[in-house]
Amino acid sequence: MNVIYLCLRALKEIIDDKRSVQAVLNDFNNEYNLSLQDKALLSKTLRGSIRHFFLLSYQAGELFPSFESDDDEIYLLIPCLYQLRYLKKDIAAFQVIDELLKVNDDLLLRLDPNETKEKLTSFSSSKFKLSKEIMQDYYKCLSFMFSTPEWVVKLYAKEYGDDMMLNVLKSKSNHVLNYLRVNTSKVFFDEIAALDTYHPIEEVGGAVTYSGKENVSKSLEYQHGKIFSCDLSWQILIDEFSDVSYKTKCLQIGEINGGLSSGIAVYLKGQEGNLDVSFETEISYRHAKYQYQRLGLDNIKAYMADLDMLRTYLPYSSYDVVFVTPKSSFLGQLSKRPSIALTITSNELKKITKKEMAYLEEGAKYLLPSGVLVYACESILKEEGSKIVSSFLKRHKDYVLAKEKTIFPYEYNSYGMYYAILEKEE
Repeated sequence: MNVIYLCLRALKEIIDDKRSVQAVLNDFNNEYNLSLQDKALLSKTLRGSIRHFFLLSYQAGELFPSFESDDDEIYLLIPCLYQLRYLKKDIAAFQVIDELLKVNDDLLLRLDPNETKEKLTSFSSSKFKLSKEIMQDYYKCLSFMFSTPEWVVKLYAKEYGDDMMLNVLKSKSNHVLNYLRVNTSKVFFDEIAALDTYHPIEEVGGAVTYSGKENVSKSLEYQHGKIFSCDLSWQILIDEFSDVSYKTKCLQIGEINGGLSSGIAVYLKGQEGNLDVSFETEISYRHAKYQYQRLGLDNIKAYMADLDMLRTYLPYSSYDVVFVTPKSSFLGQLSKRPSIALTITSNELKKITKKEMAYLEEGAKYLLPSGVLVYACESILKEEGSKIVSSFLKRHKDYVLAKEKTIFPYEYNSYGMYYAILEKEE
């Protein structure tokens, strides 16, 4: 199987259609019935191409300046350059070049075969050096080094300063731990913590990590609904509500994967409280419904509805606590989802923040007098966090900011996120 061709297709689907890397890999494996060797090489090449995307794109443009950065020819060259530069032990240079030339011929692309072969052969045997002009541009160098859009690098620096910006970028290479939460409605925490494969997290009660050899989803504890995936950043937020009142009625608007809602429902179950939760995609809705069933959470009711549809299901002024968790830029998840950096644009960020504000405004309408409004997003940008909350408070004088927190991805090897707790005054 021609892995270079598959990588070209994959990059186009990830960038143009904003699909996840794993979803694309799963589809290709089903479509082509890849061998284990081809599957491993495809995964390694695609993930590596994404991890070094901005530098490889720049190098491809320097080698072939007649093409634009989003031309198919550049997308084709990126995995080729990655294999030539980083996979020399796995695949010979002539094999890589031959695969590329075959794709170029089959797809009627515009790379000249003789010129391409000559330039790529030279590239494979020499070191690539950035120009002095680029080396003197601090933020552009960091953009290449950490494969992050330059405008995002500059925005981090503007909001937090160069030192913290650098820490955030470095965290992209960290391995995000697989955090789990114990379902205390089914099992005592100490029972799970006593097992060799689960390790308690001191900072957050109920949180554990897993070190078993097999995937955690195959463990008996997971299958029996005694544990579930929930990033530590979300668990820190859940722990803010340790003194919630008896029979509290909660709503979560904009759930994505079911982790936070499951954690909230587990806690509420001990207090005979209940949770309504909305999803905007059928895949997320069905996945979460299955999880709630596996965990035995009968105090949670899920709806598949956007903001407009939700108000036809649920009445305003009905909830003690409303969690607003809209889809964000996910710029707090770059270590786990590096492809986000390839798709996010400054114009798209403006649309995202507008939608986040709309969610917060709508969520406030469901709150009872003296209720609590919680806003949270998986991004560390102030544009999506504190600035949205500040703007909301200026328009709603009956709310006060009880607490806000930004969790940076380097603090716990978890997702970066922001949350604010707003109390409504009668």
